[in-house]
Amino acid sequence: MSEIKSILAAVSEAEDHTLKTRLCEYLNNYLSSQKLDADDRQAIVEFVLAELRLLIRSIPAAPDYRSKDGLMAYEDQLMGMLMKACPDPRTLSPEQVETIKEIVGVIEAEQFFENAVNKLFNQETVYPAYVEQLLNTHRQLDDEYQKGQLYNGMLHYKDKLATLSDECKALFGNHVAAEAARYLADAPAEQAMNNLELMVDVAKHVPTDALVEQIYAVMRLGRSNVNYYAMDTLLSVEREVPALVIETLANDLTYADMTYHSLCQHGKAELFPPELATEEYLSKSDLVHWLTYPTELGKEPDEIEFLGKVKVKGENYRIFRYKSDSDNLGDELKNKWLIGWSGDEGGTFSQVDEYALYEQKTPEKTLKYIKKKLIG
Repeated sequence: MSEIKSILAAVSEAEDHTLKTRLCEYLNNYLSSQKLDADDRQAIVEFVLAELRLLIRSIPAAPDYRSKDGLMAYEDQLMGMLMKACPDPRTLSPEQVETIKEIVGVIEAEQFFENAVNKLFNQETVYPAYVEQLLNTHRQLDDEYQKGQLYNGMLHYKDKLATLSDECKALFGNHVAAEAARYLADAPAEQAMNNLELMVDVAKHVPTDALVEQIYAVMRLGRSNVNYYAMDTLLSVEREVPALVIETLANDLTYADMTYHSLCQHGKAELFPPELATEEYLSKSDLVHWLTYPTELGKEPDEIEFLGKVKVKGENYRIFRYKSDSDNLGDELKNKWLIGWSGDEGGTFSQVDEYALYEQKTPEKTLKYIKKKLIG
């Protein structure tokens, strides 16, 4: 069995569509550098069309928009594979072409709101009436994940957003403020908190008085992921940030380094607790934040220790070891000391190499060995 057919078999066996999507993403990258023979091309086309036929039924039947979005991400990877395996659509049968048209129709129907956001921001001139029409549609949505597509779209089109008239910006800003107030009227659920993170971030681009007022209210929830972006927005619009918020963020390893650099960028470095503005602490925070990405540990490490500093080609790297029971790690690596580092130029990284494999007789020799084998 060819490598490509082996990957297709793995995709077929995967029950979770997130895993299917990741495997297809890997296969798409692999296909970009491969010359396909006729047999592999046919296998890909048949696999993709079979999966698309399943998605035509499963996407509309999914229980919520988050689930639909995950399935549509899988469809996007499948279509990428199809275009690589079959660059000339004239080679497809009429039935296969009909399947493609049908899935495209399903996606367009489900993504009607994202399409409306894209259409508005791609207008040569955006009039207030266009904005109000979009916001009215947004008010009628009842799926909070789908509502979040407005804030994602505003951030994506932030450069275009900056060119809009003051009236258009005010419409956006006051709408976001009203939505934030709606969330705060009840204890926000997790998806509402995710949306609030986006909302306080996009607020810097449409900072109406009502929206700034809501930012202060949101900060009282005490969520670091939200408060970091709220702080950055308040600094951007030259408003005061509560000292307790900065202190709390500075003591949160996931956000301390980002907080310090945001304050520096806005000429407010003196607001950061001086006892925490150390090279070791900020580098540790830099690595911890990177490890919380879903593609890495997906959370903070359970333990982390500073090992020392090395220099490679003029750049300083701070080396750490850490432990985690993350489900993203194989059983053989869970709760073992692993190696990671943070560089001056933002080179934060960990290949989840086991520390015991690099440990030498002295700490100094261990650092030199790590430098030689992993960084240098």
